[in-house]
Amino acid sequence: MKRMVLILSVFIGIMACQQEDGSKISDKYQELFKLSKETEDEITSSDECKSLKKSLSGFAQYKEYYAAHGKAYQKGYSSTVDKEADRMACVEYLMGQTAFLSGLHSSQRKELLYLSLDKQKIKFEDKDSAPFITRQTGLQLIIRLLSIEKEDAILKALSDYCGTHEFRYGIYNDEAFNDFLISQISKNCKK
Repeated sequence: MKRMVLILSVFIGIMACQQEDGSKISDKYQELFKLSKETEDEITSSDECKSLKKSLSGFAQYKEYYAAHGKAYQKGYSSTVDKEADRMACVEYLMGQTAFLSGLHSSQRKELLYLSLDKQKIKFEDKDSAPFITRQTGLQLIIRLLSIEKEDAILKALSDYCGTHEFRYGIYNDEAFNDFLISQISKNCKK
């Protein structure tokens, strides 16, 4: 079942970049990079997610938990055994919800943006690790933060990049896109 969800997620990532039409700003980008229904269902139905939802509340607790986890991923699919990828996917998914993000001050969202960028870098550092779902939730969190902060120039650049590149294994697993994402935010977004 998990393998099927991973395959569907990669496929949906590929499709997301092919649907770009250049119209609306902000909401369009959230839609462009959103999780598949299957991936979202897998995350929200997990015991890990239910536990985190009950135990964490408020920005400080979420940030502390997020900062403490996701510092490394096991080789291959081993992160499914140690649950690190599951924990990261859940906390990123929960923090990426509109109700959570809209309740934060802009400075807190910027802080979360830079923390999530650091986490996204880690997901690509080890070439032998494969935290597919958390790469998706991390990208979705980043896009939602950029949208709420109205970083339209960055979002447009990311969208334009999608329109001019093909992603063999989906946008979520494309290291060049990840590097472009990080460079765009680092250059154009003020802390």
